[in-house]
Amino acid sequence: MEILNLIKEPVFLVTSTGMSILISVAANLLTPKIYQLLSFFSSSLKTKQTEKKRAYVSKVILAASDENKVINIKLDVSYALLKSLVMIVFSLFLLSVSPYIYFAEYVAIFISLSLVTYALSLFNSAQVNYRIATLATLRAEKMASLRAELNAASRSEYEHYDNDYVDPQEEMYIEYLAEWDKKHL
Repeated sequence: MEILNLIKEPVFLVTSTGMSILISVAANLLTPKIYQLLSFFSSSLKTKQTEKKRAYVSKVILAASDENKVINIKLDVSYALLKSLVMIVFSLFLLSVSPYIYFAEYVAIFISLSLVTYALSLFNSAQVNYRIATLATLRAEKMASLRAELNAASRSEYEHYDNDYVDPQEEMYIEYLAEWDKKHL
């Protein structure tokens, strides 16, 4: 009842109207600043995503240039998967034994969950590296087949020219690779 009597007072009505106007003005003045702040975060997220994409593409291109790098990446992937599997098995063992550890049951559960989290992060990084190795292998195969086609075509057409001759189809080779990169990367 006291609240209803307070609301009926004219001072309350004037004060609430004045405060509503002040809050509205403040909100209208702060809204552009908040949008700028949010757009800053949004643009930084976009730039971070484009940087990640560029790094991913550069890793694929670099790995495609050397077969040994692809093999090393695949070996790293297999090691990370094996390490992840061992972590998960150890975590499951620790989780199953945790009820019998009376003095540190919650610590064992926490360690077990931490190991599972680490194992999942290893698994995710292995998955990304495997995609890099697979795309690098495909790109290397495409590069080799294009190079063989262009070399065969240039040898048959331009056999009588000197060794200083620049292959006009080299630009076409780069264009084909750029199209392949856009399509697959």
